Amino acid sequence: MIAMRNKYNNYYILKCDIKKYFYSIDKNTLYKIMRKYIKDIKLLSLTKVFIYDNKEEKGIPIGNYTSQFFANIYLNELDKYIKEKLKIKYYVRYMDDFCMLLPNKDICKDILDKINLFLKSYLKLEMNDKTFYYPSKFGVNFCGYIIKENKIILRKRFIKNIKRKMQKDNFELLNFKGHLIHANSNNFIINILKNRLKIDGINKVIYIADKFEDITISKNIKIIIEDEINKVKELFNNNYDINMINTKVLLNLNDINKIIFALNK
Repeated sequence: MIAMRNKYNNYYILKCDIKKYFYSIDKNTLYKIMRKYIKDIKLLSLTKVFIYDNKEEKGIPIGNYTSQFFANIYLNELDKYIKEKLKIKYYVRYMDDFCMLLPNKDICKDILDKINLFLKSYLKLEMNDKTFYYPSKFGVNFCGYIIKENKIILRKRFIKNIKRKMQKDNFELLNFKGHLIHANSNNFIINILKNRLKIDGINKVIYIADKFEDITISKNIKIIIEDEINKVKELFNNNYDINMINTKVLLNLNDINKIIFALNK
């Protein structure tokens, strides 16, 4: 993206998605493609059984491991067309979701027309209404992130999903670590952990913070906790009772009791 910005200043992003992809894969075309790559007769025969496992002319089961493999191989033909025929340098695909960086709107229109023609004529597929092109300033919305030249942002839908699962389904923040660590998400992580002090307690929050292996997260959480501990001490010294202190700090009753017990020693 930085290379495109340096070369064209204001470039465009073409974002594409295949309409009902798994249900639209043409079995004859898929088998024809597989024959190019599989030379072993027995393996090819087994592959044919998997492809033609029902009487439908189109579509492969979404849940099968073989279907995921077949679906990727199927669009490998599109990958080669875009990279080798259309000579698009900045192109990426994840299953049926793909995007590319292009110099301007007119080139986007031209490339999109060519891709549509290739999909219909060779792979018997169509784009859905999620396919569009737009100026680069909005970033690339891809695989759960908004990717910009200087940062990677979590999608709002993903953030809502995390909060919902933590609140309703007892998921922990570490369940989402693999996704979070690839984005500029430190502030989000710190804010979530800060608000979990009431629920999880000091020790668990510090443990989770350290598991992210980012010194900024660990340092900021420990500063927040230290500030809350000092608030408890100040309120207690001003003769506030435990229940009143509990309403004024982020810490839970168990941690508050420990702090007060230490003060009374």
